[in-house]
Amino acid sequence: MEHSGKAATEWNENIDDSFLLSNLSILSWDLNSFLASCAWENVSFKCSDIFVRTISQSMSCFTFNADLTNIRYANRVGSYSGLSLKINLGHFLPGQRTAGVKIILHDSTEFPNTFNRGILVAPNTTAYISLNKKESKYLSLPHKAYGTEYCFDYLQDGDIIRSEFYRRSGYSWCLAECRFKRIISTCQCSMAGDPDVPGIPHCTVKGYFQCYLPMQIIAYKETPSNQSDCYCPLPCYKVEHAGKISTAAIINTSGFVDGIPGSNSLIEIKIYYEELLTLMEEHVPKYLLPDLLGAIGGQIGLFTGASILTLLEFLELVYLLVCVLVSFVYNYIQVKWRTQEYVH
Repeated sequence: MEHSGKAATEWNENIDDSFLLSNLSILSWDLNSFLASCAWENVSFKCSDIFVRTISQSMSCFTFNADLTNIRYANRVGSYSGLSLKINLGHFLPGQRTAGVKIILHDSTEFPNTFNRGILVAPNTTAYISLNKKESKYLSLPHKAYGTEYCFDYLQDGDIIRSEFYRRSGYSWCLAECRFKRIISTCQCSMAGDPDVPGIPHCTVKGYFQCYLPMQIIAYKETPSNQSDCYCPLPCYKVEHAGKISTAAIINTSGFVDGIPGSNSLIEIKIYYEELLTLMEEHVPKYLLPDLLGAIGGQIGLFTGASILTLLEFLELVYLLVCVLVSFVYNYIQVKWRTQEYVH
């Protein structure tokens, strides 16, 4: 899984410079020899019916649920309800300093970042991986979703930001294309599994170790400045799978895989959901438009109502004052008239 630099360099010097590394990918594991047995919900099935072998970021990958038209869904929880695999690791490449498999938990519509994500499982190990699913929905413009940053709705407006070479839409595909363009612009070569680019050949072994691999390491350092250079806005919707792993050593391989000597080349993996619930995180506006208009109308109504009430009270006061004044004048005139009449 990892190569020591010294051993890789010595191996590289012994191979003709014209030898393409893509030739080695043909010699790497095929699906039937790598996956000794497969089962779904404790029922065995042919591994090639549900797994697809691909080359991604210079690694051989075996993808479960790769066919979006034939996806397996979990209906139960527990270690006997999900995916069970028995894996054969029969040989290793020169220069490798670690052995095992890497498991990437990702949504079937996302680009798998095998370079710096995943769970490692060592040989001679039984691993149980329980999953929990989380969906996050953030608000697009004019709302801020990630602190001071805005998000982009790839589901609705994905065609605006669509990868040129991968021909897919999404945040992970946008980042993958950005990294790929950085690598081929510097090294002028690509790897097996990369998109075909006119005028860009596959790397030789020397080109891979001297340029492609170092540039790949640089491109996959996920720092904020590196991601912002890609002009890939953060997604308004994302799906995450969190996995908890427990392991135990395999001590008896007599009934595991026939014809495989020793136990150091065997791995057993069970992947299942811990519960059939999806944690939903959804951001909503503090005020919706009807609520905002209602609040504004209420404030205006309160202000206007208070003003009319005050005006009516003032008019009532004026009316009372006028009535009092008229009554006073009337009484004064009556008294004055009677006084004059009495004098005469």
